[in-house]
Amino acid sequence: MPKFNNKYKKLVHAVSESDKRLLPKLEVEAEKRAYKFIELYQGHLIKNDLRGIEPLSDRAVQAKTRAGISIPQRPLMAGGLDKKNSYVNNLQVSKIRKNKRVVGAKVTVRRAKHWLANMTLQALFVIHEKGALIQQGRGFIRIPPRPVFALTEDEFYKKTMSGEFGFKAKLAQEMRDIFKDFTKK
Repeated sequence: MPKFNNKYKKLVHAVSESDKRLLPKLEVEAEKRAYKFIELYQGHLIKNDLRGIEPLSDRAVQAKTRAGISIPQRPLMAGGLDKKNSYVNNLQVSKIRKNKRVVGAKVTVRRAKHWLANMTLQALFVIHEKGALIQQGRGFIRIPPRPVFALTEDEFYKKTMSGEFGFKAKLAQEMRDIFKDFTKK
């Protein structure tokens, strides 16, 4: 059996300990990132920051006004923030589990029924992200795609990769702390 020096043994120990130290922190970071994503998503809807997304037609605005919607000209904001089952509140953070242990978090669409439409938030999400033609009486209602989720994904990815959220920096610092004995020059 080969003999290993103390530095090698310390390195093996540091690698085995890194899982114990990093995984709980990565789980917390994953959950923070998921909530940050939802915050960005809602921000686009609340601020009406819907770059490149088709506005509501005059007919749709008139229908929303007749229905008593508080901000009828804004797409996807009929219920506003105060309605729990409104479109702006359709996302949630779900924990990812492996062998009964939480290993991360992801953003999912809630399964609840929309407060006004006769459909689930999941179905409404697909309709608004992809667009749809819905038959109503003898005619059709055209709902153009309004991919706010996709817009948010792009922005979130760019901000994460640029280090704006600080996730990469926190992970890098933790790795430096774990392996500090082996990175000295």
